[in-house]
Amino acid sequence: MNRLLVLFALIFSTQAFAGIPPEAIRTTDVKDICTTLTSTIRNVPDSVKKKVFIRDNGNASHKYEVDHRIALGSGGANDISNLKLQDYNGSCNAHDKDKLEVRLQSLICKNKITVSEAQNYLYNSWEAGYTKYINAKGCK
Repeated sequence: MNRLLVLFALIFSTQAFAGIPPEAIRTTDVKDICTTLTSTIRNVPDSVKKKVFIRDNGNASHKYEVDHRIALGSGGANDISNLKLQDYNGSCNAHDKDKLEVRLQSLICKNKITVSEAQNYLYNSWEAGYTKYINAKGCK
């Protein structure tokens, strides 16, 4: 029985970080996440922002944010692998994702969600996280 639990834990922990490059994660430590001010660790040079704009096919007629896929407040890093363009307009926009980021950090600090679960939602399917934790009808 114990071997089965260990096997399950190994499989689950691997799946939780599926598709997330290690460079995208600054920390998985709950205390660090809950006590670090993001203003003290936010550092994305303009040269990196330009690379993200080109890589993600940015359109000058849209307003974008170079966004951390895994929010700094949920343990994300400033690495380019953790950055993407997020449109300010339309459904499921940067403002919607910001609401989810705040909610997930709060849930992490209250031990209501694991760091790996929050990071997985933010990196791989933040819209699904929004539906689960913000509004069951999804983004508008």
